[in-house]
Amino acid sequence: MVNQAAARTYWLDTLLAIGDPVLNALDRGELHKRLPAQFHPERARYACLEAFGRLSCGMAPWLELEGLEGKEERLRAHYNDLVLKGIGSATDPDSPDYMNFSDEGQPLVDAAFLAHALVRAPRALAGP
Repeated sequence: MVNQAAARTYWLDTLLAIGDPVLNALDRGELHKRLPAQFHPERARYACLEAFGRLSCGMAPWLELEGLEGKEERLRAHYNDLVLKGIGSATDPDSPDYMNFSDEGQPLVDAAFLAHALVRAPRALAGP
């Protein structure tokens, strides 16, 4: 039998291990500077939007959850705030983490992931 609490803890820990470095760097205005891009240099100009869009899409159902309590609710609220701030930074031309939404075709795909996050979390992300 699967221990549901242990499984949830594992999945949440995994989600935050992936999301925390991206969202905290973005919150500090350092995502462009800190995101490794040397593994695929021809994609470097898309990497931040790709990371943020796909991460936001994956986190969205959790961000949209209602009825959480305690530590998990505090974490959900904190990461929801980071994603909202990230959307602001990604779309602000004066931000050091302004993202490429228009150069060639790849940003269309990555922007679609970000838009999908808004659809998946309408109250948490699209409403505010």
